[in-house]
Amino acid sequence: MKKKKFTEIHKKITANEFDDKFDKGEDLSEHLDWENATKRIPFDLPIWAVKKIDQEAARRGMTRQSVIKNWVIDKVDELTEKQAV
Repeated sequence: MKKKKFTEIHKKITANEFDDKFDKGEDLSEHLDWENATKRIPFDLPIWAVKKIDQEAARRGMTRQSVIKNWVIDKVDELTEKQAV
């Protein structure tokens, strides 16, 4: 079964309609794509690890954050694939 896109499931509204609902304190959850939402997670790394990540980021022409995001997503995908087997 093909997964439906967020826009196929939820009613589209304009930015002004969204703002009006927000200003009135209405529930906006039906208009938000929670599956693709992000969450900021602070964490500490040893300096030597940050330096290695920065070297890899420079080699790839990417930001540190992008490299970390890619690595984490790759690992999550790998774990998900292992669980599916």
